Amino acid sequence: MEMKNSFGGTTEQEVLAFEQKLNAQLPETYRQFLIRHNGDEPSNCYLAVPGWGDSLVNFFFGIGFTDFRSLERCLRSWVDVAENSRTIPIGADPGGNIFFIGVNDTNLGRVYFLDHEQFDEAPILIADSFMEFAAKLTTSTTR
Repeated sequence: MEMKNSFGGTTEQEVLAFEQKLNAQLPETYRQFLIRHNGDEPSNCYLAVPGWGDSLVNFFFGIGFTDFRSLERCLRSWVDVAENSRTIPIGADPGGNIFFIGVNDTNLGRVYFLDHEQFDEAPILIADSFMEFAAKLTTSTTR
């Protein structure tokens, strides 16, 4: 996945420490993404959300930040959704909608979308893996 701006990578130790706090193991492709980029703004950012419409990934969250880019901060904000669906937030669109990735045996690696105005509804499945999700990102909403 090509990025616009680098937030800088993180270390294996920081990812392991995050997993220990989470009490879950992250999908390997997402772990490698964090180690390489630790969140970022993707160059290809647009995608179709089934049954919802077009969205875009404004940025992916990273580990160790204290501002809007913070994976930990976003996880605290969305703790109820994350605990109920055994997912963690991985990115956001400009409207405050959130992308989540599965972290348990039944949904490991699956990527979901949640409309922030409909948080009481089930997240929408976008892709069965982080790599499939990344492959769906395009340069525009034109299909």
